[in-house]
Amino acid sequence: MKEAKSENAVGKWIYVSRTLEILQFVSIIGGLVFGGIQLGNIAHNQAKDQSLQEIQFLREFKKELTTGVNGQIYDSIVRGEKILKLSGGKFSDEELKEYISLFNQLSLVAGRKFINGDIVYSFFYFYIANTFENKEVQAYLQILRKNSPNRYSGLNGLYKYIKDYQTYLEQKTP
Repeated sequence: MKEAKSENAVGKWIYVSRTLEILQFVSIIGGLVFGGIQLGNIAHNQAKDQSLQEIQFLREFKKELTTGVNGQIYDSIVRGEKILKLSGGKFSDEELKEYISLFNQLSLVAGRKFINGDIVYSFFYFYIANTFENKEVQAYLQILRKNSPNRYSGLNGLYKYIKDYQTYLEQKTP
């Protein structure tokens, strides 16, 4: 009788032990699934945060580019008017330098992949192209680069990028 109780106790212990192993296995699997979901959520939130930062930057940058003196310089460029006071325009060389430096900033941010190249093309194509193709801007850049050839090269890099991207889009479109 003692042996029967002993065998019964061992059987119960094996049953409890296996049940605990199954619960442990289910808990581990559940933890892994939960962890995977959390990692997915973190990645999604980081992507969303990156998009929000990108949008905020674009708003601020476009505001800086299109308002005040910078907006007036761009308007003069589009209308084909003289820019610098020395050539009969309304702006000082410092004001034009500040305007051009915005493109260096944009180039730096785009180069570091803070904003997507597609967005640079979509949002700033005309600003970049009109500014780069302006003869007075090119002449002024030559003066600025006389002693330092890579100075203010952001505008050149952006222009090359948008033209290459435009070619890519034209080839992609049937």
